[in-house]
Amino acid sequence: MSEEAHLVDEYELLNCIATGATTQIWEVMEQGTSRRFAMKLMLPEAYASFSERSVLKHEAKVGQAVEHPNIIQFQHFSLKKPYGYILMEYFRALNIKAQLRSDLAGLQSRLKRIVEGVCQGLAVMHDKGWIHMDIKPENLLANKSGEVKIIDFSLAKRPGGGLFGASKKKPIRGTRTYLAPETIRRKPPVPATDLYSLGISMYEVMTGSAPFSGASPDLLLENHLIRQPAAPSKINENITPEGDAIVLKLLNKRPEDRFVTAHELYTELRKINLFKQEPLELKAARERELREQEAERLNSMESKLDSRADVLRVQKGLAKITQSGPIDLKKSSLPETDTPKAASKPQPVKAPPASPPPGQSGQFPMPPGQPMPMPPGVGQPYPAQPYLGQPYPNQPYPNPGYPGQIPPPPGAGYPNQPYPPGQGYPPQGLPGQPYPGMPVPPSGQPAIGQSPGQQPVQQNSGQVSVPAGQEPPPSQPNQAQANVLRRPTPPPVPEDPGEDLPEMDELPPVS
Repeated sequence: MSEEAHLVDEYELLNCIATGATTQIWEVMEQGTSRRFAMKLMLPEAYASFSERSVLKHEAKVGQAVEHPNIIQFQHFSLKKPYGYILMEYFRALNIKAQLRSDLAGLQSRLKRIVEGVCQGLAVMHDKGWIHMDIKPENLLANKSGEVKIIDFSLAKRPGGGLFGASKKKPIRGTRTYLAPETIRRKPPVPATDLYSLGISMYEVMTGSAPFSGASPDLLLENHLIRQPAAPSKINENITPEGDAIVLKLLNKRPEDRFVTAHELYTELRKINLFKQEPLELKAARERELREQEAERLNSMESKLDSRADVLRVQKGLAKITQSGPIDLKKSSLPETDTPKAASKPQPVKAPPASPPPGQSGQFPMPPGQPMPMPPGVGQPYPAQPYLGQPYPNQPYPNPGYPGQIPPPPGAGYPNQPYPPGQGYPPQGLPGQPYPGMPVPPSGQPAIGQSPGQQPVQQNSGQVSVPAGQEPPPSQPNQAQANVLRRPTPPPVPEDPGEDLPEMDELPPVS
């Protein structure tokens, strides 16, 4: 190779296509013509070996002897120092082994045409008196249209023993996965020897794997000798019974049980289909089915996600609310509760006891010597004094109100609880004046609504002070309650959420 350019004689090296143990395959261009060729170039260390130079010379001899469109065309051979090479036509295609890995379905669709072309090329070689001895996917080049070329004649032999490498002392040459049983036994090759290797290659393309394997090279060779292969349709259900029959016949252990010639195999292939359904169409249908199954699985998963479904329901509800406008809280239906509702009009009651006035929580009568509870935020409770409604020590908590009385109505706070939001001052009244129907606290006790330390209002002895416009309660509690019940109760203030709060002189106490 010259220093000014990558040249081998008058050929420029453009691209290294493949590298083997002793040779490299290059794409080259002839200077002056720009014609492209494929060059099988010996590596320098291989060129130094006489036996390797002899192998290259033998391959060139076989290539010159056979010519066919399905056999790579021989151009030129040279063993001049320092190079040894064979120049061939450049067929732009991948070998079948590479297509097995990258496009199996497409290769299966072209398999019948490829095998027919190989049969035609082998028939010419056999007619010329040569057995290829190394038929395998790596030595078959095939393009997308199904055109095929047989390459690599380095192991070719004459049938019936031959003159090249027939000695039993030499090691078996070839690829173990594709060796015929007679080759393993070192018997003379016959045309059926190439057909056995072609059957292994067909099996591999039709199923995606070779029929025989082994944990060691010796075990693999033993399987070729004694093991019967499984029918290809057991692995690939798309293979027809006729395809099974052809492949299994090619893999018979005895050469005489196979097809006798490549012509016979070619004729049989023309009559049958290897696959029930077009492999590319089957692949597309399976991919479409997988996509549909994946879509159904994703839809099922989404429907099972409660959070996702809740979000969708909320979004739909918000959309309806936006379209229908604001909600009238008065007209909206709310679930009924057990809490009693304030009556819109006072209902006459024939029998006591009377319910506390609206907005006033039920209260226990205070025991003698106990002060009334303070409003939230005003002062502190006396030591050791329980709040209104709070039990004495070692006593269970009673229900609010009188025994047997229903809970206080909405809006009435429990003892020691802050007043409801939106409510103004605490229930108002004249200091020291109980509400109608309430018992008068004993002497010495702070009046209802009166803070500790506050001076009570001066009253005449024996007289109970009542608010203006009200009569003093009678001496009999039952009669007093009846009088109160006979008087009309002022109508309750309507609960209008939109009504403004009354004006206040000062802020209410905050606990």
